[in-house]
Amino acid sequence: MPKPKWHPPWKLSRVISGHYGWVRCLTVEPENQWFATGGSDRLIKIWDLASGELKLTLTGHISAVRGLEVSTRHPYLFSASEDKTVKCWDLEYNKVTRHYHGHLSAVYALALHPTIDIFVTCGRDSVARVWDIRTKAGIHVLGGHTNTVADVKCQAGEPQVITASHDSTVRLWDLRMGRTHVTLTHHKKSVRALAMHPDLYMFASGSADNIKEWMCPDGKFVQNLSGHNAIVNALACNSDGVLVSAADNGSMNFWDWRTGYNFQKHKTIAQPGSIESETGVFVTGFDHSGSRLLTGEADKTIKMYKEDESAVSINLKLGKSILPIQLEGMGSFCSWSFFVTFEASLALMVRSVPDTVDFEPSVQSTFFVTFEASLALMVRSVPDTVDFEPSFN
Repeated sequence: MPKPKWHPPWKLSRVISGHYGWVRCLTVEPENQWFATGGSDRLIKIWDLASGELKLTLTGHISAVRGLEVSTRHPYLFSASEDKTVKCWDLEYNKVTRHYHGHLSAVYALALHPTIDIFVTCGRDSVARVWDIRTKAGIHVLGGHTNTVADVKCQAGEPQVITASHDSTVRLWDLRMGRTHVTLTHHKKSVRALAMHPDLYMFASGSADNIKEWMCPDGKFVQNLSGHNAIVNALACNSDGVLVSAADNGSMNFWDWRTGYNFQKHKTIAQPGSIESETGVFVTGFDHSGSRLLTGEADKTIKMYKEDESAVSINLKLGKSILPIQLEGMGSFCSWSFFVTFEASLALMVRSVPDTVDFEPSVQSTFFVTFEASLALMVRSVPDTVDFEPSFN
């Protein structure tokens, strides 16, 4: 297995309340000043990204809002709803300027094309529809899926449209011809989420069986990310190569995109007064800097996560003999019994062993490492001195 890139752990920094129902979708505007959320309460709310304060509430949909996108080319916000409609909101007047009618059932997701004035929607009627923003005309009906189309993504390169469906397939579309280019049948269960890598020509798909990474333009399979044993509702990736998967049971896994290494597992905590089943996470998304992660959840809150700035990475290089041990980043050699004095709990990653071993040692605790391996130590915060005595058989 190639060496994973070290990523600092992510921690909860803010909880934002205001919706009266499940938070089903979110989007961050291009200038990174504010973000919008939509929920089962039929409302669209716009929040300040820095402070988390509510700026505006938009009403108009008569059922749950399931998809939101802000245009990078126009002052428009697009929303998709279970009321079968798609609306275009003019952000200069905060009013609906266009309606797009054509879906026969609930609309579950939408995606704006980054370079031309079209967008794609998908939903429970098993099709994806391509719309002209200005004329409101339907350009294509992308048919072929045999069940609900749960997610759709657009990009400038080929394939320009990618859809994921409950029929357990992912389809890559030829936008010019309006037909399927490739059908990916590797998943065994419903595919509910897609994520495009912001820099690489790749994307990921999430299902209850596996998260899979693919190479564009032909959908060449790259690798499985196994271990998130739950119904994956949402995926998001930033330019640092951090992929986040979020599930129905409130679990969130953080992966290194290149190696597929699961470097952090997190379980969301429902707001006080919520029942245990309201820990589900429905949507995740990074802001445009990639430094803040937003989630929309079943406890009616939006949660904001940031990287732990106090986290430190220490690599221990252990050769065949016990002496010397080199501490990278500290510029010193020392004997096999040494001391580390950071404020933190410790997690120990043994790369040549299949599983990760997590430690939270108390003050002045001692433990023994008996693997002949290269070790990486992640230090997160320590109250006092911890004594390490690695020994080898």
